[in-house]
Amino acid sequence: MEISSHVSFRKSLSSNLLKWLRIEAVALDAGHDALGIYEYLAAKAIKPCIALNHRTGLPSATGTAERVSKEGVPLCPAVLEMRRHSRSPNRRLYYNCPVKRPTHIKGKTVCNTEVEACPLGVLCQPTTKMGPVVYVRSDKDPRLYPEIARDSARYREIMKLRTGCERSNAVKKVTHNLGQRPCRSATHYLVRLYLVSILEHAKAWLAEDRIKYGDDVASLIAGEKISEMSGP
Repeated sequence: MEISSHVSFRKSLSSNLLKWLRIEAVALDAGHDALGIYEYLAAKAIKPCIALNHRTGLPSATGTAERVSKEGVPLCPAVLEMRRHSRSPNRRLYYNCPVKRPTHIKGKTVCNTEVEACPLGVLCQPTTKMGPVVYVRSDKDPRLYPEIARDSARYREIMKLRTGCERSNAVKKVTHNLGQRPCRSATHYLVRLYLVSILEHAKAWLAEDRIKYGDDVASLIAGEKISEMSGP
């Protein structure tokens, strides 16, 4: 979604009395990986989920990090990507030693250290619980350090939804030729869009039923009747 598209979308929400609907996050491809996009979304209090475009150049270190990977993650003295530990209210992102990982034992949080996973074979700071610890300033580079981290489960979940929408749009535009605008009016187009969506959902339900009951038609019909009798 480009900035102009987003503005049009917000105007459409307002005109249809949907001002209460809040856009929490947007998922965009690497073609939108530009600082201006992040600044615009931050001004609108929208969380960005945008794939990095490495052609824009390598990231530089901020805060107390001395060097970072191509993904902007601080590197430890052993040149391993450090583990993201926490985010402070002043927008600092803290990273700790990648071989020191917190875990829970008998209700207490303890640090599990795996020295064998370190290429140096020895701890840089054996007397500290999480060290070495560094921080980066997310407000200095919102492109590299968005609020929803690219290595988080939330980011992967949102991007999966985006790729699902892209596949669905491709089916509508290419397979069913809606991309060629074969309609005379917006109403006609909307009716065709609804019919294509119903067909798309029906195919998805059939695919799920085939996994459960196989390809036999009688089994599919019987399985559907059992599902209707059992209810949601």
